[in-house]
Amino acid sequence: MSVRYNKQQRLPFAPCPSLSSLSLPARRHDPTLMHLQRLQLYRFRNYDSQTLDFGPAANLIMGPNGQGKTNLLEAVTLLATSRSPRAGRDSELISWDATESRIWGEVARTVRPDVELEVRLGQEEGKRVFINKAAHSRVVDLIGQLNLVAFWVEDIEIARGDPSQRRRFLNTEICQVSPQYCYQLAGFRRVLEQRNKLLKQLSSRGTSLGGSLPVWDRQLIAYGAPLIERRKEFLERLQAPASEAHHAITEG
Repeated sequence: MSVRYNKQQRLPFAPCPSLSSLSLPARRHDPTLMHLQRLQLYRFRNYDSQTLDFGPAANLIMGPNGQGKTNLLEAVTLLATSRSPRAGRDSELISWDATESRIWGEVARTVRPDVELEVRLGQEEGKRVFINKAAHSRVVDLIGQLNLVAFWVEDIEIARGDPSQRRRFLNTEICQVSPQYCYQLAGFRRVLEQRNKLLKQLSSRGTSLGGSLPVWDRQLIAYGAPLIERRKEFLERLQAPASEAHHAITEG
């Protein structure tokens, strides 16, 4: 396989002509297929200004250590999920001598119209998202526009780590296919935060505010019950393909 170099790119990449060349099943006729056609990075991590074009099948990213291959995958993940799987704070993603970072992508989709996505990270303004050049006040609106399956070294904690790692995995995956779940999750987190604040106040001021606790409990149940039910449904649907994959990997 030959590698095509683009002078604008720091990393050479080779679009594979078909998934069969990598012994993977071709999915060109999948009606739900979408792919990232173009990615532009500005002042993101070690990237100053970069533009990369991708083919509809598999794309091989190559480069020496420390050139930014993982940073590139991190940018795509951020564009799809609105969050970095590696950074504790968004400010860590901005180049050290910059005040703002931008990640822009053009997504080709089959079922829905093609879409342009952009995430801007500012030292002062914080995180802002744009869909087809229109600003959205809710960051969660970005989720589901570009569906992504990513695996990081840290994901091993899904199996061996604490339950919060597994909940995070489920939330990330379900949010990409269910906007309603994403909004429900945001509501649950808001109520949980308020309830926890109330509990701290109760511990320091006594029981004068205790009458409002049942109100927050009812809201927590109202938001939390659908989340549990949706996770259960997701795991039931995941069970069959996961069993098949495990059987293939372990050869029975």
